Amino acid sequence: MEKFKQHQASDLHELCILKLQAASQKPVTAQLSDHASKEQVNARHAVVKLITSMRYLATEGAALRGKENDGRKFRKLLDLRSEDDEDLRQFIKRTTNFTSHEIPNEILVIMSRQVLQNILRSVNDESKIFATIVDGTTDISGNEQECVCVRFIDKDLGVRGDFIGLYSMKETTGKAIANMLKDVLIRTQLPLANLRAQAYDGASNMSGEFIGCQAEIKKQQPLALYTHCGAHVTHLIISKAVSAAPFIRDALDAVQELGNLYSQSGKFKSTYLDTNATKPEIQSPTNVKPICPTRWLTRRPAVKSVMDNIEYVLQALANAAANFGRTTAARASGLYSTLKKSKCYLGLKASLPILTLMEGLNRSFQAKDQTVEGMIQCAKVLKDQLTQLRDDEEFSALFTEVTGFIEETDEMESFCEPRRRKVPSKLGSGLFAPPEQSVEEQFRRQYFAAIDSAIANLDTYFSATDIHKYGQIASMLTSGKANPAVIDRYPEFSSDLELELKFFHRQFPSETTIEGIHKTMRDMNPQMRQMFPAVEQLLRLLLVSPASSCTAERSFSALRRIKTWIRSTMGQTCLNSLKVCAVHSDLLMDINPLDIAEEFVSNCQTCRVVFGRM
Repeated sequence: MEKFKQHQASDLHELCILKLQAASQKPVTAQLSDHASKEQVNARHAVVKLITSMRYLATEGAALRGKENDGRKFRKLLDLRSEDDEDLRQFIKRTTNFTSHEIPNEILVIMSRQVLQNILRSVNDESKIFATIVDGTTDISGNEQECVCVRFIDKDLGVRGDFIGLYSMKETTGKAIANMLKDVLIRTQLPLANLRAQAYDGASNMSGEFIGCQAEIKKQQPLALYTHCGAHVTHLIISKAVSAAPFIRDALDAVQELGNLYSQSGKFKSTYLDTNATKPEIQSPTNVKPICPTRWLTRRPAVKSVMDNIEYVLQALANAAANFGRTTAARASGLYSTLKKSKCYLGLKASLPILTLMEGLNRSFQAKDQTVEGMIQCAKVLKDQLTQLRDDEEFSALFTEVTGFIEETDEMESFCEPRRRKVPSKLGSGLFAPPEQSVEEQFRRQYFAAIDSAIANLDTYFSATDIHKYGQIASMLTSGKANPAVIDRYPEFSSDLELELKFFHRQFPSETTIEGIHKTMRDMNPQMRQMFPAVEQLLRLLLVSPASSCTAERSFSALRRIKTWIRSTMGQTCLNSLKVCAVHSDLLMDINPLDIAEEFVSNCQTCRVVFGRM
């Protein structure tokens, strides 16, 4: 035992113990490898947090960074999330900075690309045929932006219209827009051979018969039927109808000027709203709704508001004309002189039926699943309703109602008798002859002229473009009678279409409309639908034709939210990617963040070293 104790205290024994401990531990290279693996795991966890944070900002259309680095919303959101996540806190402090503006922009492009890939995969796999919708607007920087949307039918026969890109144009000629559209179809791998319809507004560069965008597209794809946007058509119809009745036109112009004064002068607005401030038992007037001079069908709420509060409006205008500054007083005085005339009130009252009917038509065209056949049927119904308005007794009742209201209102002026023409002395005694028509007859003629203009333009606009070709295709489905000329024109129609149409109408004889057949086909079980593949293909061709360009118009709302005057220097790539993510926020949320992270890491050698394999 004594020798053991001496050996235990010797240097040789202590050296052996140290060697034994060193032999039992991992090599230095292995320890370094384990440390690197742990750091890669933490980095992968952090990059997913980066992507989900950016996805949230992108779906809201919010800015990723501000004017200064410390003011960026993206960085502030990461700092907030890192308070509960130690790995994320350490990651954003790394020397290799993954929060600079290049990295978020790269991830944003990846997110938008994956969203578009999912949409285009649905087009090619579920629909094959598709339609394009193009419309343009000017952003806050003054750049012309062309919005491109695609419409297709999914596997469940649901109608989908999706935004796929925003492109800046240096010129907006028909040929330039057509070349841009063809380039987009090539980049998105949508074959031009499968294009079956196109919808634009009525501008000459889009609808031109020879050099318009639709004509340039038809030179390469004659089967792409062109439809003039139904929503734009209704605006053109109502503007021409109102111009045919001067007393209605002048009344609506007065409402427009009143809306401008109400929105531009806070003092006049306060004067109007405080009309009954000293009389709490009397209800205060409602707001005067401003109107847009180019969107005629938004005028009905503005007209209704002025009519319901005409007494308060006149009181406020009289007060403004007497007490306000020179410019505002002059505007108020002119409006007061116009609105107090009975002719103006009659014009507002007479415009309401026409505006209400046209607004209902316009609203139906803005439905996402509206078809060209449905648009034609709605136009026919509206024509019948306008014809019913052209009734002497109905206008007489309207005129009597306005006359009674004016007699009860002290500030309103009564109708003036028509000017009497003086009889030349060589034909008589030089006295004034009686008026050729009464006051009521004078305004009735103008009112009927407005209705006649609307009816005539309904026939003109909704029988133009390629609607007659669409009608030939629709008649086959609704009547069950095949048209050999149409069948030979389209490669997707098989020789079995004629027999399948007969069998289908024998099975469902009560279905004579496209909407009814569409509902019947959607309610079928998949096995039964397979019995009518040619009929389903014919239905898809009819459903894919858009009735309006409202899909593109709705995307402009997102553009105004994203590219504001504060963010006017945003680049086109970032703008396009952010807009795709904002418009398709539901599709973006369905994408797995790990898929985005995997594509991001695989694009750079430095990222592969930092993150390893996802």
